[in-house]
Order: sequence, then structure tokens, then C-alpha cells
Amino acid sequence: MLESRFNALSSEHESVSKNLREIQAENERLAGKFCKKATELQDECINLPDSVDELQEKLLLTREDLITSSVGKERAEELLIEVRAELELTRSELREQLKVFSDENKKLRLIAEEYKAVKAAEQASQLIIAELKKELDENKRARAAAEKTEQELRNRVASLQEDLENNEATQQDFVQLSQSLQMELERLREAEKEVRWQHEDDVDECPGCKQQFSVTRRKRNCKHCGRIFCPNCLPHQVASGPRQRMNKVCAVCHTLLVRDSAPYFSKRLPNTPD
Repeated sequence: MLESRFNALSSEHESVSKNLREIQAENERLAGKFCKKATELQDECINLPDSVDELQEKLLLTREDLITSSVGKERAEELLIEVRAELELTRSELREQLKVFSDENKKLRLIAEEYKAVKAAEQASQLIIAELKKELDENKRARAAAEKTEQELRNRVASLQEDLENNEATQQDFVQLSQSLQMELERLREAEKEVRWQHEDDVDECPGCKQQFSVTRRKRNCKHCGRIFCPNCLPHQVASGPRQRMNKVCAVCHTLLVRDSAPYFSKRLPNTPD
């Protein structure tokens, strides 16, 4: 906007200068014309009319020419003064506009310097943002690794807790087994005076499930202790004898005969998780 205003003032200045030159040239032309005319009149022989009327007419024409020349000269001088005033005004306005332009140019330079500073600060900020993003990504990766490690530790703790609970349950099972075996041993010691093979007529109910024997619930002897059970309470088989024949035994005898079996009152093998 300021540059366009400056260009307009420059064009106007050139136009005024051109008009001034034209007026000066026209003034010089008129001055030279009248000077030439005056010289011609001086050199020309004066042939005065013979009569007074013709002389008066000649004087009137000459007077009119002089008046016209004087008016033209005055008009030319007025135009010259006006053009000079306009030129001076234009020069003054041009100086003011140049001053304003200079001030605006200084402001623009300051703005340009501030823009460069802002641009540099922006670039520095972008570098800082990039570094922060990189650091954030590293923190995210570290956090993910920490969460993974934490989850692994939680799983490990849960596994250890489960192992501990299994160990406690197994310990309790062995304590119960020990107590049960102790009770069974006492019972066997008490039965030393009796025949080991229990007779069918001596038993009316199954010692395992406490159900009464019937036609459908028949009596079966454990091949190890000789006690009578129902078929459901003799689910285990153990190889025995030279030919390793399979014989049905009760849960207690199966626990005594098979080392790695779970206690008869437990469904979990010792030292193994669920």
C-alpha cells in the first residue's frame, strides 16, 4: 500500500514537472515571438497612414495587440506561479510521504527482525517439541516394559501364591492322611485277632459310602485288606503277585500301595498344581 502511494506521488510529480516544462517553453515561445515581433517592428519602417482616421485605427489595433500580449503574459506568469506552487506542494507532500515511507520502512524492518526472531523461536520450539516427543515415546516404551515386567511379577507372585496354597493344601492332605493312616493302623492293630478276609454276613452297609447293601448294590472284598465294599467304592486296581494280575482295592489301600497317588480323600496329586 505504501509503495503504491509512493509510485502515485512519483507519477504526479513527473506530470507536474512535464506541465511546468511545457508552460516554460510556451512562455519562452511567446516571449520570443513578441520579442521577435518587437524587433521586426523596430526594424520595420514606419509608414504612418496619411489620414487621421487610419492612424487612429492603426493605434487601436496596436493597442489591442499590446493588451492581448500583456494579458497572455500575465496569464502565463499566473500559470507559472500556480504550477510552481503546485510543484512545491507536491514536493512537500512527497517529502512528507518519503518521511512516512522511511518511518514505515523502519517499522517494517523491525517487524521483519521480530518475525525472524519469532521464526527462530518457533524452530527452537519445534526442536524442543521433537525432543519431548522422543522422550515421551521412550517413556511410553519404558512404561510398557515396566507394565510388562509388573504383569510378569504379578503372574509370578500369583503362581507362587498358588504354589504356596497348593503346598499348604498338600501339607494339610498329608496331615489328614497321616491321621487317617494312624487311625487305620490302630484299627488294623485291633483287628489282628480277627481274620483279615471279612465275611459277607458280618457287614450290612458299605464302610465307604455308608449305603445299605441290596440286590443291585452287591458286596465286594478289597483284595488287600479284605474288607467288604460296594462296587462303587472299589474303583482302583493294583497289580499284584508274580503275574502282576490286576486286583480291585479300596481307596485307603490304593493310597498305601501306590506311592505317587493322591490321598484317598483328595482329588489332587501331591506336589502338583491344580
